[in-house]
Amino acid sequence: MDEHQCDCDPVGPSDIAARSGYPAATVNRWITRGLLPAAPHRVSGGPAWPWPVARRWLVESGRSYVDDDGTLQRVLRARTT
Repeated sequence: MDEHQCDCDPVGPSDIAARSGYPAATVNRWITRGLLPAAPHRVSGGPAWPWPVARRWLVESGRSYVDDDGTLQRVLRARTT
């Protein structure tokens, strides 16, 4: 596999929005503000992260996400970013 391939369930901003329950505009603001870690991949010209990386960031920053079974997981701690 070369450096441009990923078998890691890559997610872009709209995927993160769908899997977190936040509007896409909010996810794009996180990206613009540099809150999300640097995207290690690009898909269709846009930033992409492995879903486990994006989910970990959501949890560590106190944000909710939708679990693999479709259940909304709310993180009940103060956000730091």
